[in-house]
Amino acid sequence: MRRGEAAGRLIILLAVSAVIAAIVAGMMLIDSPAKERAKKLDKRRVSDLAEIALTIDRYWERYHKLPDDMNALQEGVVSEIEIADPKTLRSYGYRITAASAYELCAEFDTKQSKESWMYRAGRERDWSHNAGEYCFRLTPYEK
Repeated sequence: MRRGEAAGRLIILLAVSAVIAAIVAGMMLIDSPAKERAKKLDKRRVSDLAEIALTIDRYWERYHKLPDDMNALQEGVVSEIEIADPKTLRSYGYRITAASAYELCAEFDTKQSKESWMYRAGRERDWSHNAGEYCFRLTPYEK
């Protein structure tokens, strides 16, 4: 074998090795389709809960009290919102914990940290959560 052929084969071997290493690294960095679906569902849950909280804020501004349940929010009093989990179709949890405090709960598939949502009115809430049943302790915003 000539020196040129050996060098060419070495270059090809290194190139193939680099491509294989890049593919393996990419597969390790990218989540599986199931994990991506779980993240997408959790983002939808947070979006739904953020909308519910905003609707509760509007209800509070209008009636100066918390709604007895989420059905009061669905009766056209304030706005249309999603109150059911997109996967299980069960209603999200809602509990009044004090005269001006409540909890919104959902079952999450993944952990999400540093998730903050800015409302259209410039209001911000932290929606970080762990996997599993998680409840956000909230109070209505006032103008």
